[in-house]
Amino acid sequence: PGTRPSGRPARHRVPCARAMALAAAAVLLGVTVARARHVAAVHEAPDAGTVAVMPFRVGGADSSLHYLREGMVDLLAVQLTGVLRPVNARVVLRALDERAGDRDRRPDRRPDPLPEEARAVARTVGAGRFLLGEVVGGARGAAGGTVTLSATLVATVGDAAPRQAAVTGAADSVPVLVDRLAARLLALDAGADAQRAATLGVAPLPALRAYLDGEAAYRRRTFTVAIARYRDALRLDSGFALAGLRLGLV
Repeated sequence: PGTRPSGRPARHRVPCARAMALAAAAVLLGVTVARARHVAAVHEAPDAGTVAVMPFRVGGADSSLHYLREGMVDLLAVQLTGVLRPVNARVVLRALDERAGDRDRRPDRRPDPLPEEARAVARTVGAGRFLLGEVVGGARGAAGGTVTLSATLVATVGDAAPRQAAVTGAADSVPVLVDRLAARLLALDAGADAQRAATLGVAPLPALRAYLDGEAAYRRRTFTVAIARYRDALRLDSGFALAGLRLGLV
């Protein structure tokens, strides 16, 4: 009898296997339902603080600027982070390609997104807003060329007015121009008029962010926080006159 294996374990193997299969199916079903609910939530209530930056259209005589087509997606995502929440560039570009039915499209063959297409992609990735832009460069001469960066921030739902900003400068100062473009967009989004946004747009972006934090705190009547952030703005840019005026007001 000691050499014969007991039949008891064999009798329990089938129920155990069935239980494991049922558990796995339940987990898979739960994941599927959770994903479906997430997708539904994205389409029903996109996050107003999240922005999908689309590839910029590049035009003009300077062909060397074509690197900014997708480059602006990454550059602006970095500059806007902290005030807005840009969607990862890879996620946005993949969503554009999937909407066009081409998962393996080469970047240089990707068409410029149309506004309605950009709106649909933004909603797909959960963004409450999307940003469309354009890069226009003039012919390069002995002293170098000029470039104009323009962008429009649009809500995916509702009838909020788009925020539009543009900056122009030397083609070899693109990082500075991107910084100024982001600053103007953030200032406009915070409620500044076009003239005031242009003034704010010359401030370094870290100083602008501190100033905008101060403005938000002032509206919430948390004055100690507002004072601290206005002081941070002045520490980062001692010539930030508007921050000084607001600090004096508070």
